[in-house]
Amino acid sequence: MKIKRYNDIVVDSMVEHFIQSLEMVTESDETENEDYKSVLRKIVSDLNLNFRLIGTFGFGIGAFMPIILNIMKNASLSQVEITKETVVLLALTSLSIIYLEEKKTKSPKEEVEMTKDSKSMLEELRMRGIGDGIVKKVIKCLKSVTGVFKIFGKHVGAVIGGIIDMFAYGAMLAPICVSLADIINKYKLNLDTMPENFLMLASGVATIVAKHTIAHVIKKLKSKLKLPKKIEDKIEDEVEEMEEPTIQKTLGNSRLGSEIINDNKNK
Repeated sequence: MKIKRYNDIVVDSMVEHFIQSLEMVTESDETENEDYKSVLRKIVSDLNLNFRLIGTFGFGIGAFMPIILNIMKNASLSQVEITKETVVLLALTSLSIIYLEEKKTKSPKEEVEMTKDSKSMLEELRMRGIGDGIVKKVIKCLKSVTGVFKIFGKHVGAVIGGIIDMFAYGAMLAPICVSLADIINKYKLNLDTMPENFLMLASGVATIVAKHTIAHVIKKLKSKLKLPKKIEDKIEDEVEEMEEPTIQKTLGNSRLGSEIINDNKNK
């Protein structure tokens, strides 16, 4: 009998809890999205930001809120008041910087506007006790979500190059993020421990693929993931050999985000 290492036991536990949590996600777990959108509109108006931000991140803000809220609570930052507005602002700032890093801007004008807004939001966060170091850690945490998402995305035809691409698959994004937030809460993950643990979680979920059971898992969860009929049919018929994917640490190129933060700090 093979004796498992402690890390293997923890990973197995996280994977099991993640799948169970995903099965139990309900519509009520996603209802706060509209409330977050309202807070987002207020922030954009109060800080005189470009209203394009609402269209770009409107849904994504709500999906990522449980994750950011939990890691901030677990970080035990005594100088920071964790309010819904602060969490939304932190999410909007981080996602805006990631948007620039992943080069999703459609024109030089949009890039200039997004850069300007990012600097304004960073300054506002500083006044709320949230420094640049925290923002960088939140960005790293958000990027670590892609490892898990890509594994499910691969089997529904989702092309995910980075975290912003996940916004196009909202029906999957919301329940997966709710379940990942539950993992953060259960295992008390914080700004420093979330990326590494999510890398292990992604590896553990990938093991399901290696064992040829991911189709059965997705089939079981298809009502939660709101899959198109053609994808459901594909999953039903999936019997061919599946190769074990290589899980890489997809934390992205943070150079551009660091430049924005550092440039703004020096002014």
